[in-house]
Amino acid sequence: MPLLHTVGVSVGCVLALAPALLPSVRPTRRWPHVVMALGMAAGHLGGLLAFMAALSL
Repeated sequence: MPLLHTVGVSVGCVLALAPALLPSVRPTRRWPHVVMALGMAAGHLGGLLAFMAALSL
């Protein structure tokens, strides 16, 4: 079950980052998506990701 959880979180993070990866998005509109993806990963996986998410805020 932990593997399924990790895969689900990874897919969610990629989907959260997808709008930021589009070439038409302005740089000022990218950071909320990056912070949201880091926050999601930190909330589910913890560890170093929590530290990175806190630094990005």
